[in-house]
Amino acid sequence: MDTDLDRTCDALLTKTGDMNHFIRNDVIAALGKMVENTTPLRALSVLINSGTHHKNGTVRSISALCFKDVVARIGVSRCLNNKDVAAKFIAALDKLSHDGNQETRYYGRLVVSWCMETSNFDALCNRHLSANAARNMKDLCDRLALKGSGNSTAVFR
Repeated sequence: MDTDLDRTCDALLTKTGDMNHFIRNDVIAALGKMVENTTPLRALSVLINSGTHHKNGTVRSISALCFKDVVARIGVSRCLNNKDVAAKFIAALDKLSHDGNQETRYYGRLVVSWCMETSNFDALCNRHLSANAARNMKDLCDRLALKGSGNSTAVFR
């Protein structure tokens, strides 16, 4: 499955933008199985490359949901300490946590709240993000520490 993961994920994420809820629910189930049965870091990399920059808000939201599931499965420290994934991971976190879609923001901020528990998250943000983006991430971390990540209004699961 790992060899065709790029094409499979692209096709599934494109189908999540479909307005038919029956198809969307089946595609979300397929993405969940994909996340469970592939190499976690490879799935994370494909989700970052395919889903976080998509034009459709629904696709970004479902991609953020799968992103959260992969991070929950492998742990934040493994994502942050892997040199191949860390830069993309932090850039994707910045993009997801400041997205225009409420669901996407929720999942991004939830993962940021998990990352805040690690000691080197601020240093990694300063290293891998621009100065303005690192400052915005620091402000977000401060707000999450005060208010929490909020409640999900997800209709996907």
